[in-house]
Amino acid sequence: MGYDAVRINGERQIVINKTGQHLRKAFQWKLQGMKNEEILEKLNALKVTIYKQKLSMIFSNPFYAGIIVNKMLNGRIVKGNHPALITEKEFLQVNNIRAAAKGKFGVYHNPQNEALPLRVFTKCDKCGNGYTGYIVKAKNIYYYKCRVKGCRCNKNAERMNEQFLIFLSDFCIRPELIAPLQMGMKKIFDRMDNSNETEREELQTNLKEVQKYLDNIEEKYFVLETMDTATYQKLKQKYMDKKCEILHSLENCNQSSSNLEKFQEAAIGISANAAIAWSSSRFSKKENLQKLIFPEGVYYNLENEAFRTEKVNRAFKLIPQLNCISGDDKERQEAVNGLLSSHVGRTGFEPATPWSQTTYSTGLNYLPKYVNYLL
Repeated sequence: MGYDAVRINGERQIVINKTGQHLRKAFQWKLQGMKNEEILEKLNALKVTIYKQKLSMIFSNPFYAGIIVNKMLNGRIVKGNHPALITEKEFLQVNNIRAAAKGKFGVYHNPQNEALPLRVFTKCDKCGNGYTGYIVKAKNIYYYKCRVKGCRCNKNAERMNEQFLIFLSDFCIRPELIAPLQMGMKKIFDRMDNSNETEREELQTNLKEVQKYLDNIEEKYFVLETMDTATYQKLKQKYMDKKCEILHSLENCNQSSSNLEKFQEAAIGISANAAIAWSSSRFSKKENLQKLIFPEGVYYNLENEAFRTEKVNRAFKLIPQLNCISGDDKERQEAVNGLLSSHVGRTGFEPATPWSQTTYSTGLNYLPKYVNYLL
């Protein structure tokens, strides 16, 4: 599923079809911690009809990582000639997620428990395994519990939820900093647009040169007949590859700063109300907000009763530092500008997609995926 056999220049080749492109998204959604039920709904919206058992089979099939495994190979693993949907590293990460959940991470086997929104999302700082939850029926009190036998990292769920809310508050921008942050970001987007205009002009020039080469070899092959077929095909493929690279770069450059500003405004809106939204939302909304800000989850240290994380969505990463800017600082705008500028990457940027490994210079790569869930 996800591949077609076609003939290109007389040779049979395996290529990724439209369904395969959607299955690639499914792997990336799984890497982001999305449950199988959500993935199935999203695939169905893309007109990919698939049942949950089949999805599990796809996630466990190394063929999608470009590897051939077959009983005829006597246990040997062979690198396939077909294009891989994901890397071997990503394939292992997906199956580590599934193994850690013991086959239950992806599908709702139990009703969502409003008292345990941090289950699985939070990992034990001592052993690195996700927390599960249980209830002491005699007291009607819920607890989080480390999955590892003998770890003994248990915590009252209500208390732990309160501590997470405090941790989340660090990523909620102070109201008085919203205006200077927006002004600072606008200056950065304007600089990016100016830099991209220069890059666009250079790419357009390169595109014309490559097209001139293509026209030249086609004239030699079809009109003048001074070029043999092998040479023509070799040169054509070479320049077509260059042309595709340039067009891809142009597409990235044409991403307007206005879209970036919209993403940034949405991030600020979410950040300003993150703590209130999390405390007052239902289970699914809590999960979406957690994943948005902390895409790889969080760790909880039982001894210190403290949360930490190894990765923060870059749209929110600067907020704790911005919050440290004193309310009495008369040069607050310059302080905000200085902090933002020091964290901006190269001038070019690529469109934000939830599965992309590339981030905007502003770091808003995770935002588009979850905005509709939260707003």
